[in-house]
Amino acid sequence: MATKPPRSAGKQLPEGKSAILKAARSLLGERGGSQFTLTEVAKRSGKNIALISYYFGGREEMLLAILDEDQALITKPLEQQREWNDPAEVRLERHLSGMVKMWAKRPYLTPLTAELLRRSGPKSRDEIVDRLLRPVVDIQREILEQGRAEGVFRDIDPMVFYLYVMGAVDMLFNARNTIENVFGRHGDDASLQEHFVQQTMSLVMDGIRLPASTGK
Repeated sequence: MATKPPRSAGKQLPEGKSAILKAARSLLGERGGSQFTLTEVAKRSGKNIALISYYFGGREEMLLAILDEDQALITKPLEQQREWNDPAEVRLERHLSGMVKMWAKRPYLTPLTAELLRRSGPKSRDEIVDRLLRPVVDIQREILEQGRAEGVFRDIDPMVFYLYVMGAVDMLFNARNTIENVFGRHGDDASLQEHFVQQTMSLVMDGIRLPASTGK
């Protein structure tokens, strides 16, 4: 069934609607995806299913509303980056750190977005891509192009870069069982997240930085 595109947020939500979204978001974080029912959302929020249907119409519309609210977490930091006149390497580290902080708050973003893209019709799919995915791709492409212009980055395919960086960030939070049971660490540990940013930056920069002899 085709889903409707996200609706624009901005107004303060009614208490009941806010409680429903908070409960659904909590379940998303616990389950790592949308493997839960409206009955579970109703129980956790203390609201009834009729109210959920009144506000959202159905489960998929409720999930789209969550992505709609989360859009600001994705786009605002990217817009702020453009206002700072920083070198490409500094921008890249800030971008990676920002992605880690955002995924720490919303670890369900990747599986939820993928699920809704599979279920959406072409129009809704295009809007989800334009509002939630393309802004990240565009800022990464911009940083890579700036680095090339500064003579510090070599030519890198933006698609490969996106898959590498976002895949690494996503795994930090969606492979929590592996991290805990194999490495004895916790993905929501702030010190581990900082360590991850530093190590990933080192790996990324070793891969994209031009050798000193071939720079400008």
